[in-house]
Amino acid sequence: MELSKKDRLMLINQYRILSILNPDGASSYNIRIKMLEQGYSLHYDEMVNWIDDGMSEGECKEIIDILEMYRCLWHSYKKLRDKKGISRKDVRFPGFDAKDEERELNYAEYVMYSLKRYKEFHQRRKLPNHDSYKVMLGQYRSMLSVWNSLGNRRLLTKEEIIQILNGEIAVPEIDDDLFEKMERPVMNETRPITEDFSIDGEEDFEDLAEDNYDEADEEITMGEEEAAGSYEGAAIGDDNEPYEEDEDNRQ
Repeated sequence: MELSKKDRLMLINQYRILSILNPDGASSYNIRIKMLEQGYSLHYDEMVNWIDDGMSEGECKEIIDILEMYRCLWHSYKKLRDKKGISRKDVRFPGFDAKDEERELNYAEYVMYSLKRYKEFHQRRKLPNHDSYKVMLGQYRSMLSVWNSLGNRRLLTKEEIIQILNGEIAVPEIDDDLFEKMERPVMNETRPITEDFSIDGEEDFEDLAEDNYDEADEEITMGEEEAAGSYEGAAIGDDNEPYEEDEDNRQ
């Protein structure tokens, strides 16, 4: 961390005020004052090492979405007449792992208790603890994908609640009768349609190729005959006229 002289002066004054307001901590404040006066930049981070790096807007919204999903699960469960197979514990927000998901846990508790939201998940204790004791974010994301596919509705059926808890999107059933009807015309053919089409196509292509070759041969033959006739005429006389003998030669 870098600090300008102006920044250091402002911090020095702050620590001097704190040392007066809190005499018990004056010794630690005086150490910070000396560090800033001398400009020991290696130790600047010690003043802010207790400040978290923070969470992005997207990360915060994801936690809100998770809480909203569990609110929907909770109220939908309460409206069910048949609750068999689902317990109250299943639809209550389990929290996050305090070891590996500390930021997510702190933000969820901040939203619930500092902002006083999602009171249905509040714990009746002085120090609430929503430690799930296992990593939960991956499971929550699978559940969110199912919940989003259902349109984020406020009331869910029992089957939809189970789908969300399992993190699995239901696959629509296939009408077996319709499937058989679609396959039956193809199976009744003596030969597959694709096979007949392929063979006929090859035969047509071969016939067309032979016709083209015959026409080409015929054109070549006619051209050769015309060329030969022209050559013979040129041998008889000039300008394609017959050669006539002189009268003296005939005598």
